[in-house]
Amino acid sequence: MLIAACLIIYALISIPCVPWLGHISMTNGDTQRSGWGSYKKFKENWNKYEWKRLKSYPKSFENEEAKCYFHASIIKFEDKGMKIRDPISYWLVKRYVRKLHKLPSVKW
Repeated sequence: MLIAACLIIYALISIPCVPWLGHISMTNGDTQRSGWGSYKKFKENWNKYEWKRLKSYPKSFENEEAKCYFHASIIKFEDKGMKIRDPISYWLVKRYVRKLHKLPSVKW
């Protein structure tokens, strides 16, 4: 019984971490330089630039002039990757972009 309870708790804690871990992995793989940032730092950087939606991916954005990019869990500002520090902040980042640009939430 104790083992089952521990497995359930582990699953509940680890499942929200999967998208965040994917974000870290993809940011590391796509950028040569990267650093860590918080939700607050993300918002500061995001609001510095004018963003344009990618034609092929309506939930992705870029600013070619400043080499900024937001696509497929990869966040880049001035060609430097930003890895969000924790899963909750990463969720807040995704939510902020979705609400700011009036994007629909994912329907399963």
